[in-house]
Amino acid sequence: MGILRSNVERRRTCAAALSLAALAACAASPVQVPVRFLAPTTVEEAVIPGLFACGEGHQPAHVDPYRPVHILVHGTNSSNEKFETLAEVFALSDQQAVCFTYDDRESLDRSSARLAWAIEKLQAQVHPKDVVVLGHSQGGLIARRALIRDRKDGVQLDAEEVRIRLVTVATPFGGIRSASNCGSVVRHVVSLGLTTGICHLVAGPKWLQIHPGSWFIQQPGELDGHVVEHLKVNTDEEGTCREYLGPDRCVRSDAVFRLEEQFQDRVDGDPRVKNETVRAGHSEVVGESGHPPLTLVKVLQQHQILAPVPKGVEQPFAVVLHELFQ
Repeated sequence: MGILRSNVERRRTCAAALSLAALAACAASPVQVPVRFLAPTTVEEAVIPGLFACGEGHQPAHVDPYRPVHILVHGTNSSNEKFETLAEVFALSDQQAVCFTYDDRESLDRSSARLAWAIEKLQAQVHPKDVVVLGHSQGGLIARRALIRDRKDGVQLDAEEVRIRLVTVATPFGGIRSASNCGSVVRHVVSLGLTTGICHLVAGPKWLQIHPGSWFIQQPGELDGHVVEHLKVNTDEEGTCREYLGPDRCVRSDAVFRLEEQFQDRVDGDPRVKNETVRAGHSEVVGESGHPPLTLVKVLQQHQILAPVPKGVEQPFAVVLHELFQ
């Protein structure tokens, strides 16, 4: 534990150096990535039920109640470990991030209800009451659903000063086209229910909610009044590759959703929505080994979700990012 904390403190020193234009000194030597992200220690910490430290296991998240909180929500076939290094990116700018984790096969309504409950508990303990909820892929569907108004198990925000900024990345708000057969009544009847069983086997209980014609997609609900902005980062993934064999042969595509799958009239019609379309692979956009999320970092900085890097230290900052995602 002492080694972990010393590594985090070293990274916090690098983050503090940003304002002193001295990050280059920190970037000159390799950055040791801790086993898991630990939120900066303060005199007073809040432990929020339902939220965890980003990293291996289910370690409770210790939140500094006097700084804004960023909640990261992973996508399908992922976990809070996926966002451990992304949380480190926020830590570099002295911003705190925690993770919400869930079973990616369960009902999206059920997952979003648990996230809504966690946000409710969080907003009661933090000052100022500024919260960012960032969801990737399916995590974006869950994040937005957690923040709609008029749901019995939804967020109950009493304080007028609560400000929530929603960020969704590569999220299929229009439904998953490859799951269209799961929404075909004709196919279910003709197959004598066989396709129903297959859909449940492949996707779990959420299969009723992810196809383009589902009630979940067609009736996304209206965002709560405490949500001041919804930044939609849409990914043009066509032709992207996640793994190469040699310099030219792609053996694993990074194209998961088409651009049109990420738009839905009732979602995009909200005046609080700001659409940003970027050229990036589905996994690449949030970062993975060998691929730091440079495009996403730039967008988040432009929209002041992630603190901007002071002039003169952009290159050292990029070096540190590459070290983190080695």
